Formats: sequence, structure tokens, C-alpha cells
Amino acid sequence: MISKIVLSVTILLIINNQFVTYLLFYAIFLNMDKDKRYKTIKRLIENSSNVEFHSIFDIVPPSTVARHMGLNYNNFTNKLKDCSRFTIKEITKLSELIGLNEIVIATLIINANNIQKKKKQTSA
Repeated sequence: MISKIVLSVTILLIINNQFVTYLLFYAIFLNMDKDKRYKTIKRLIENSSNVEFHSIFDIVPPSTVARHMGLNYNNFTNKLKDCSRFTIKEITKLSELIGLNEIVIATLIINANNIQKKKKQTSA
């Protein structure tokens, strides 16, 4: 079910002693009319035991995920470069987008962080 938030702003003007209503702004915001690609990610994670966190961005671009999570794109890409920077709130939001338990998403992020640590150690 899609929930809708309707926002409208009107201005009342008096012209020739009559009220005239002008519709200034009208927008309908759909609350997470989920991108179908998130379902693909969910199926991929559920059906495979060795999915890497960064592989989900081959399906949905980081810019789209950042926007859906309400994050600045640059901040989001910095978190992708250093997965230890993800907050619990962000993990929860990502799990809601994908439709999986927070623990599953957190595990993917922790594994990605461990891989990043190993790469830093071997390059140092």
C-alpha cells in the first residue's frame, strides 16, 4: 500500500470584493513507492550466501540509494569507501528499502568493512 502526503498552499486574494483562490503549490509525495530494483537485490541476497555489499550498487546506483535514504551523495560515497562510518539509523533505512532484516544488511556492511581493512593493511 502506498501512503500519500498531499501538500498544498493557497493564497486568497480579494479582487472586486470577491475571494479568488490561487493554487500556488501542489505536490503529491509518494512514500517509498519502492524501486523494483530493491526487490532484485533482496532476491539476490536471499538466494546467495556470498553477496558482497558493494555488488548491490551494480543494480541500484549509489546516487539513487543516497537519495532514497535522504543522504547527501558525497557523504554516502564516503561511507561506501569506509563502511565503518555507516550508522545504525542508516543501516535500518537501507534494510527498509531492500526489505530485509537489519542484521542481514549490517552483516554485509561489516563484511565489506573487514575487506576494506585487509586491503588497507596489505597496501601499507
